[in-house]
Amino acid sequence: IRWTTILLVLVYHVCYMFNGVGAVGGIPDAANIPAFDTIEYIVYPWFMVLLFIIAGMSSRYSLQKRTGKQFIKERAVKLLIPSTLGLFVIHWITGYLNIKMGGGLSYIPSALVYPISAVSGIGPLWFIQMLFLFSCILVLFRKIDKNDKLKIKVQSNMKISIEAIKFSIFSE
Repeated sequence: IRWTTILLVLVYHVCYMFNGVGAVGGIPDAANIPAFDTIEYIVYPWFMVLLFIIAGMSSRYSLQKRTGKQFIKERAVKLLIPSTLGLFVIHWITGYLNIKMGGGLSYIPSALVYPISAVSGIGPLWFIQMLFLFSCILVLFRKIDKNDKLKIKVQSNMKISIEAIKFSIFSE
């Protein structure tokens, strides 16, 4: 399920580049491909929710085999370090190009161009960084709730969560 969802995310972002809605972020003056808009409308409402659900399920199983400290260390190596390096080594270029195409480059002092480009060029790395943050929060919750009492409350509220997901998918 995870790899299928990741492939859908990739397909969505390719289609997004040729959107006909005029949303910011597409290729300027690119030809609209209506079939791509259809794919976007079908995939957009639920793929990120599905990715977070899969990540949460994987984290729960991972925490059954590891201590909180081991889990955070592993997540730092797998998520935080690569996403931070990616941000400062590769994705700053995205931020720089966005600033340049938007005409804002002349308003930024030259000493601040790189840091501002890096922060504004986060792109898809936001998801990985949020996973690390949520992993830390999960370990904190598990430390507070040693008897797993939240599990019972989560299970009792599962119907509400499912209804909320259905509402978000079908309300678009």
